[in-house]
Amino acid sequence: MVKVKNYGFSVPKIDKTNYVSGDGRLLGASFLNPEGDWSSWLPKYEPQAENYETWGCVPFGATSQIETMIKYLYGEV
Repeated sequence: MVKVKNYGFSVPKIDKTNYVSGDGRLLGASFLNPEGDWSSWLPKYEPQAENYETWGCVPFGATSQIETMIKYLYGEV
């Protein structure tokens, strides 16, 4: 018989004074895109391999974010 171990998850207590990564309150930053809709600035193409796995999803995900910000900030593709 397998014994299930309980490591005791503790539910965090979060209040309005907690810093949330990226919310801009702590550092005084403003939101780049308050609507959160980035579809107008997304790259048009992401290479996909037809017959083999390139394992490129992570680097393409990173470069897609960079391309999106360049298009949003500078209007360049």
